[in-house]
Amino acid sequence: MSGINYQTENKAFYVNRMFASIARRYDLLNAMLSFGQDIRWRKYVMAQIESIPNALILDLATGTGKIAMLAARCYSESTIVGIDFCPEMLLIAKQTLIESESTPLIPNSWGKIKLGDTPKSLGPSGIGRAPLSQKLPTSLAGERIYLVQGDALRLPFPDDTFDCLTIGFALRNVTSIASLFAEMNRVTKPGGKMVSLELTRPSLRILGLLHKLYIKVVIRLVGGVVSGKWDAYTYLPQSILEFPSPREVQKVMEDAGWSRVEISRLTFGAATVQTGIKG
Repeated sequence: MSGINYQTENKAFYVNRMFASIARRYDLLNAMLSFGQDIRWRKYVMAQIESIPNALILDLATGTGKIAMLAARCYSESTIVGIDFCPEMLLIAKQTLIESESTPLIPNSWGKIKLGDTPKSLGPSGIGRAPLSQKLPTSLAGERIYLVQGDALRLPFPDDTFDCLTIGFALRNVTSIASLFAEMNRVTKPGGKMVSLELTRPSLRILGLLHKLYIKVVIRLVGGVVSGKWDAYTYLPQSILEFPSPREVQKVMEDAGWSRVEISRLTFGAATVQTGIKG
């Protein structure tokens, strides 16, 4: 890899800098490289969220806010908090909300409902986090989405805060999925649900071989050319190949306190949705 050397640099800093460098091309490349399936995968995530009146939903590693915005449209009475440690990705989310004629809010010191105090310490990424406060939600989808810069492994929220948690395409990028699932469990209300969407490897051998060829050659080539960031599109395909299987992830989830874990393989196993209940 040229530029940033992932093998020697702290992973959290590497991933943060990597996503900052590809933020503006990220959604385009996701759509291109998944042949538009990423839209269907996110809709499947929405189908796993039970409609809870006035629900509070947390979207971890929200990135450009795709899942958060879809949740706001699908669940009109819910309030969605999107958290990500990459400010460049959050800026794209904010701009998208502005362009949709809604007013986003990156909480700081103003608001009426206080959800969390200033974090006691920095997360492992070393990136600061803002305290979370928010206005009363209104009918506009964009006014029910709140964006926070923060670390998924050190969430700046009290225990038992959220009715539902979502996370998309992010498990591969954290330093410890065990710590992530434990932290997600901490901030979820008893009986609350977690929905995870991740890129995975097909289970059938012949599809697995074709998939490996596709992600190692096509994704790296197209991603590198379109984004101009060859480092990023070397790391991202490799992270899929090295990530644990859904069954292995299930065991980690259960050890972190999630029960009734279910696995759904999508598009011949190229993506997997896993759900769990707290308690």
